[in-house]
Parts: sequence; C-alpha cells; structure tokens
Amino acid sequence: MGKIGLALGLFAFVSMCAALFASGGGNGGEVVYRPNLVLSGADPLVDPAQAYAGEYVAVSVVVADEGAPTNAWSRVVATPSGNPNIEAQSLEIAPMQPGDSSINSFRFPCPNVQQETEYTVNIVLDPDNRVQETDENDNSMQARFTCKVLPNLVFDGIAAAQAQVAGGGGEVLFTATISNTGRGDTPQGTPISLVSRARASGQAPEIMPVMSQIDPIGAGGSAEREIRFTCPGVEGRTTYYVSAEVNPDHERAIRETVYTDNAYPTGFVVPPSFVCVPSANLVARAGDPLASPQRTYAGQNVRISGIVSNAGHADAGATHARAEFEASAQGAPSIAPQSVEVRALGVGEEATVAFDATCPQVEGDIAYTVRIRADSENEVQESGEGDNVFLGQYAFTCTAPTPNLVVVAGTPFVNPQSAHSGESVSVKAIVTNVGGGAAGASVLSAAPSAVQQGRPAIDSQSIDVAGIAAGGQVEKEIVFRCPQVASPSAYTVNIGADAGNRIQESNENDNAIRQVAQFTCTPPAQGGAGFGEVCGSAGMGQNVSLSFLALLATALVVAAAYMMGKAVESPRITNWCKIEVWQMLATAAIVVGVYCALALFCISTPAQLLEFTGASARYDLGSFSGYEDFGIYGASHIYLERLASYSKGVMTGIRYNIGVYELRSGIQEFECNAFCLLASQGTSLAPHGGESSYISVLTSSLQVSTLVLLSVLFQLFLLAYIQNGLFLFFLPVAIVVRSLPFMRGFGGALIALVVCLYILYPLMIYVDGVVFAPASKEIAPLLKNRISPGDGSIYPLLGNVRNGGSAEDMLTQNAFSMGEGRETDDMPSLIMLTSLIFMAGVFAPALNFVVIAAAAREISRMFGEEIDISRLGQML
Repeated sequence: MGKIGLALGLFAFVSMCAALFASGGGNGGEVVYRPNLVLSGADPLVDPAQAYAGEYVAVSVVVADEGAPTNAWSRVVATPSGNPNIEAQSLEIAPMQPGDSSINSFRFPCPNVQQETEYTVNIVLDPDNRVQETDENDNSMQARFTCKVLPNLVFDGIAAAQAQVAGGGGEVLFTATISNTGRGDTPQGTPISLVSRARASGQAPEIMPVMSQIDPIGAGGSAEREIRFTCPGVEGRTTYYVSAEVNPDHERAIRETVYTDNAYPTGFVVPPSFVCVPSANLVARAGDPLASPQRTYAGQNVRISGIVSNAGHADAGATHARAEFEASAQGAPSIAPQSVEVRALGVGEEATVAFDATCPQVEGDIAYTVRIRADSENEVQESGEGDNVFLGQYAFTCTAPTPNLVVVAGTPFVNPQSAHSGESVSVKAIVTNVGGGAAGASVLSAAPSAVQQGRPAIDSQSIDVAGIAAGGQVEKEIVFRCPQVASPSAYTVNIGADAGNRIQESNENDNAIRQVAQFTCTPPAQGGAGFGEVCGSAGMGQNVSLSFLALLATALVVAAAYMMGKAVESPRITNWCKIEVWQMLATAAIVVGVYCALALFCISTPAQLLEFTGASARYDLGSFSGYEDFGIYGASHIYLERLASYSKGVMTGIRYNIGVYELRSGIQEFECNAFCLLASQGTSLAPHGGESSYISVLTSSLQVSTLVLLSVLFQLFLLAYIQNGLFLFFLPVAIVVRSLPFMRGFGGALIALVVCLYILYPLMIYVDGVVFAPASKEIAPLLKNRISPGDGSIYPLLGNVRNGGSAEDMLTQNAFSMGEGRETDDMPSLIMLTSLIFMAGVFAPALNFVVIAAAAREISRMFGEEIDISRLGQML
C-alpha cells in the first residue's frame, strides 16, 4: 500500500507541472519567453512648453525592456499634429537586454504661426512590430507644446516736447512713440530697452547716451517715452541731432519677427535736433588755508575761506555761496550754515568767499567737515551743476578748554656756549600755556646728548613747574656741568614740557622745544682742573700765597732776632741773622724755581717739549694721540691709562689661548683597524696632546702680565695722588723749617720730596711714553696678532694690536677647527707682547724709582746744608 501511494503522489505532481507550463505558453501547451518594450515620459517630457517661431522644443521619452532580450532593432516615432504642419521624426532603438533603458529626444522647430497654436505629439514605440512582445498596449503616449507668435517693435517717430534751445546744464525734452506691429505681445516682466543718442555735426563736447525702459506692449499697441538730454558746456552755439533704438542689438532681450525697423530715423527721414548755447559754470574749491585756526576752543571763531570761480564759457550773474558744517560724531553740537553773496563773474574770473563759524560747547575733540556750495540757490544756469560743492573733510576741530604747554628758548638761551670741563653751563627755557584752560603743576625735562659718539655723557635733569594759567608762561633755568673730556665735545639739549604726561593737553605733539640748545665742553685750560690741584689756578695760587706768607713770616722772625741781637749787643745773634738772610733768599729762590717748573709742566705739551729738546725727529707722540694739547701731567696720566688697558688686553689674550690649548690637548681620536668592528680593537690618539706644554709657558706669561698690570695701576694711583696737590703744602713749611739751623736738613728733605714727586716722577713717565712707543715698533714692526676676530681695539704701545677675545663660542670654534683658518698658535706673539709690557710696566718704572731715589738723596743733602752763595756764583 505504501508504494502504491508514493507512485500516485509523484504522478499527480508531474501532471500539475505539465499543466502549468501548458497554460503559460499559450501556444498549444508550448512554453515561450518574449521581450516587453515599455514607453514612458522623461523628466522633463517637453522643454520648453512654449516657444516662439524659429525656436526648438525638445520632447524626451524613455524606452525600457521589462521582458526577454530583444534580438532585433526597433524604432520610436513622434508625429506632431497642428497647423501649420510639423514633420514627424523617428529614432532607431538598438536591441536591449532585460532591465535596460534609454532616453530618446526629438527636437521640433516652431513654425511662424499666425496665432498661438498648440501641438499634440503622438509617440508610438515599435509601430512596425519588429519585436514580438508580451504586451503591445504600453507602446504609445502623447505630449503637448505651444508655438507663440512674435512681436515687432517699430518707431512711429520722435517729437520735440518743448523749446529746443538750452544753455549748458539746461535740459531739452523729446517724446518717442514705439508701436508693436507684430501678432504677439512682448513678454510680461521684461522691460523694453530704449537707447537715445545726441551727436553734434562737428567738434563739440559729447553727450552721453540716455538709457530708458518701456513697459511691455501688446500686439497692435503703442507706448510713448520721454527723452531728456542735458546740454554740456559749449564754447559756441552747437546743434545736436537725436537718434534712438528700441530693443538694441547689443541686448536683444525680446525676440521679434524682424529687427531692421528698430532704429530711428531710417532712410531719408530728417532727425530731430536741438541747440546748446554757451553758459556759465561755477566751481567751488578751498581757500588757502581752508580753516584758520584748524583747532580752537568753544566760543572761538574759525575763518573758513573758499574760492568760487567761473569755469564756463559765459558770464555769470551775482549769486550766493553757502557753507554747511557737519560734526564727525553723532549727537555733537551743530553749527548753523552760513551764506554770503558772490559778485558777478566773467569767464575765468574767481572770487574769494569767507565764513565765520563759532565753535560750540563740546566735550572732548569734535572735528567738523565743511561743504562750500557755489550758486546755492540755483540763480545761475550752469553747464554743470555737479561741481558746485567742495567737501573739506575734518577741516577744523573744536575742543573743550584744555591747556597746551609748549617750550620756547629763553634769553640768553645758552650761557656760556663753551665751557671747560668741570664748569657750568646754564640753559634757559620758557614754558608757555597756549591752550584755553589752566595747567596744573608739571615737570620740565632736559636731556643732553653728545653729538659725537663715545664722548662722556651728561645726566638729564628735571625741574618742577608750577601751574600756569591760560596764556601764561614761566621761565626756568637748567644748569649742567661739563664732564671731563679729552677734546672739544659738542652737546645738544632736548627740552620737553610736561614730562611724564601729567597734564592732559589739547596737543601732546608740541611739548618739545623746536630750537635745539647746543654748547661745547672743552678740556681743562692748560691741562688744569682736570688733572688735580697741581695745575688748577685755585690750588696753585693758594700754595704760592702760603709760600709768600711763610717767607714773610721768616723774614719778620729774622728781623726781630737781628734787632734783639743789636739790643742785647750779642754778636752771635747778629751773625746768625746775617747768615739766615742769605739762606732765606736761597730758599725763596729754590721755591720759586720749583713753582716755575710746575707751571712749565702744566702748560708745556709733549710736542713742545720734544721740539725744545730737538728729539722730535727721532720720536713720535703715538702714546699720547688725541691728547697732544695736554700738559706733562695730563700726558703722563694718559700714557699710564693706555698702558694699563693694553696690559689687560694681553692678559685676556693669554687667558683665551690657555683655554684653547686646554680644549685642544684633550681631543681624542680613535683609529679603527680591520677587525675593530668584531673585536673592538683600535688605537686611541691625542693629536694635539703636545700642546699641553704650551699651557705652562702661557701660565708664566699670564703671571708676568698680571704683575705688569698691578705695577701700572700702582703708578697710576701714585700719579693721581700726587696730582691732587697735597704735597705742595710742604713748600711753605720747608721755607719756615729750613730757616732754623737745627732743622735745615728736614727742610731740605721736604723740598727734595716735592721736587722728586712733582717734577722728576711725571717727567720720567713722560719719557717712558715718548721712548717706548717707537722702540716697541722697531722691535716688532709687523707683529701679527690673531687673538680675536672682533673689532674692539685699544691703543697700544706697539700700534694697532687688537684686544684678545674671550667669547665662549669663538673659543670653542677655534679650539676644534682644523686647518690654516683657525685662530690659535699665537704663543710666540703673546710671549713677545708680554716681554714688551714687562719692559714698559716693570723694568722701566724700576729704573725710574732708582733714579728718583738717588736724586732725592742728593737734593735733600744739597738743600739740607748751608748754601755757599759764592760757590754757586762761581758755578753759574
């Protein structure tokens, strides 16, 4: 039973499938698959939906295959229906696969219809049944579009609407009539353009074309439009001819049936015309100045100046000019406009107009713009009305009453204009309040500055200035003291009021004085006050006075002793008095000789001394360059200062090279052999290790140069101590002490001390400065020094040798650089420099002190004994 039921079920299933296939084929039970072409509209179907004659309309459809593949070509046919007829169009469709689609477009031209016509397009797909489809009912559709009629715009004419003669700037009026002779309306929303022109027959100013628009005109309708021309400024009577064009060819915003009748006039039609005659043309411009003053206070007047000129070709009658004012800030007080009369002006003439404006009460600063308007009431017909106005932006400023401090020169401005070092120079300045408000207390500043670089500076000064009323002034005197200068130095003083801007002023830019104060500081007279009290007139005069008083006191004592000896009849006392008279005279002669020598040293320059000794041919003054006009004391001081500076430079160079050699001697190099990468074997080298021996040599030189610097500084201090003039007080004491027999030796010692310190010591230093500069040049005439690449140099004994540099970056660069370009290996030069400064700073001063000590002993012994006048006479 089970097998029979399974067999029956299989039979039923096969029978059902056979029935299904038989019913689907429709061909007597045979199963067949067919294509199915479908026609639908594209987006958009019609573009555009309305068109004029000559324009094209696109009709687009979509062809799709929703069945089996098509193995044959097909076509789609579109047939418009309407009057006049439009030819049908056909498009071939290639074989398609299931699901394929294509867009097919037809382009139909609109014919020249007599009235608006709607066309219906019947579209049929595969009208020949080339393709057998499953459904033939979806192969057709319809589309519609409209062909519209065109307008045609023509000129009916241009007629004059008023008198056709005008002067420059005058208007003439014409009326143009335009008709639409076509069968269609002009498009709504599209205005009709009209271009009107006026041209002269000869050389004449050009009139710009007039552009205007006309509302849309229906078929058969017409419209009128006014045309206005403005006459330009002509030199003589000139005729202009009018022409116009509607819907001009450069635009063609509206399509027409024809365009040849859009212009007027055409053919032999006489064009309309008008005449322009000469006329005046008033022009306004600014005067010189436009506003005066340009800044003022409330209640003050401002004079506004302008010029009205006739730039036309005809005379202008009397008219008016007007000035209008506009504030720069909203809400600011206004200034009422003003008007003045202007006389009649011929061609090319001009007239000056003036307006007085009063500044209102304002807060802060308010700028006002001025408009000057010529022919403000249009009393004169002009060729151009657009140039009647002159605009002066921010012509003047009205401000609240505020102070304004300025500085002017006093009388005398600078007194004296030249002063020696240490002397005073006074500068007088006047602070004036030129503003409208009172000024409170302020500060007057004065800042001197040297005209030449490198000159000593003078400190700035500030002086308090009390309050100044509006229009008031205060004179102040500022005193400066000239610094110590080596040569005449010019200084300028910048003086400014209200330093620190304590006072809010109407103008902060005029606080500085315009006239610059200038004075000159010169070196001390004859090397005087700048080099202690020795050469100073006050110090020298005081010591001379004391010496005279001491000599007078001694003479009185001797005279009193002589009279007492006579009174007591003591021959011993009278004999002593006779001896002391001669010794007193000898002491006076010695003191006078010392003062003469001191004065000679103060006024004699190094050049004069060399010329006096006849040594100027063998020696130069290189050690005293720039200070040749100084006395012996000043020149000796300069020499020691330069020697100290040079010694410090040599120390710097030595210290620099010690650092270089220390870095270089520590450089290590590793040479790798063939197996160093595998076994880490190689050779370590110190290529500059031998240079470490230079360090000990340079260290010794550094010690010597340090000793030289200390020695020079000691000499410089001793010279400055001597120049102070304290030891000169020993001369008056020596006059008194030497008159006493038991203290004659002490008095001689005091005189010897003064002579050695004030005469021999400066003289020996001067001789060193004269001798060692040329001597050093002979020893090392071309000494090459590469210690420093910098520009800083000092004046040395040897000439222009640069100071050693000590910058760390340069030291490292020279230490690790290789080749000839590095700046090391200066040890021979440094040793030579050290030797030279040792000779100048230690050896020569040692000889000087030996000579001075021996001379002091001999002078003390000579002046400490009784002087044999007869022996001195024989010697003389």
